[in-house]
Amino acid sequence: MSVAIPNGMKEVSKEQFFEALYADKRDIMPNVSESENYSVWQTWDRIVWGYSYPGWKYPMAEKAYFIKK
Repeated sequence: MSVAIPNGMKEVSKEQFFEALYADKRDIMPNVSESENYSVWQTWDRIVWGYSYPGWKYPMAEKAYFIKK
């Protein structure tokens, strides 16, 4: 299975994803209520920062990370 790149995002490694997350000083948290297949990472005011796969329902599925271009 291959994960499609969400619009406006670029695929990065797990290390790049978390490095960028920790470098961003905003309060960014995963939102798992949108889908069981992926997590949307967003600021408290719901600005989408990135996506991570898989979601909570499929923890053993292929992993992929995306951040805004």
